[in-house]
Amino acid sequence: MSDPIILAYGEGQISGIWGDSQSFADIIPVDMVVNATIAAMAKHGCVIDLARMKFHSSLERFTSTVFDIIAKQERETKNEGREAEESNTTLSFRGRRILNYFVSLARTYEPYTFFQARFVDTNTRSLIQEMSMEERKIFEFDIKSIDWENYFVNVHLPSLKREICKEKSS
Repeated sequence: MSDPIILAYGEGQISGIWGDSQSFADIIPVDMVVNATIAAMAKHGCVIDLARMKFHSSLERFTSTVFDIIAKQERETKNEGREAEESNTTLSFRGRRILNYFVSLARTYEPYTFFQARFVDTNTRSLIQEMSMEERKIFEFDIKSIDWENYFVNVHLPSLKREICKEKSS
């Protein structure tokens, strides 16, 4: 979730991050979130019967089904939540794309950069305490075990850099 901001800052497209400097960012590696979710499901989940899965015999049939669903949703939401009228200022196509990109980033991150809550991990801590040592090693989602500086400098940023290099070379 933080990658677009890191990328924009690294490429010199933004000089800082918008938001409340007193708010906290909740940056937990996604694999830990998934592991905690799976562990909680294993501990508290219940067995259910799943409805029969629908398989499509062709891509065309699948596309047609998805199109019908989207068209129905658009008909149902037509005229709801209209945006305010745009100003008469014109931008080039590229300028409008750049503007739209940053407006989109701002809208996406606004709930997080102005977030005033404090995070409570009582249930997660309880779940960890109830797990055996073997389960703790399998799921490994205790965020207290993260060396954050090492994580960002030696894990997150290098992997982000590798992905960027892959994209640019293809």
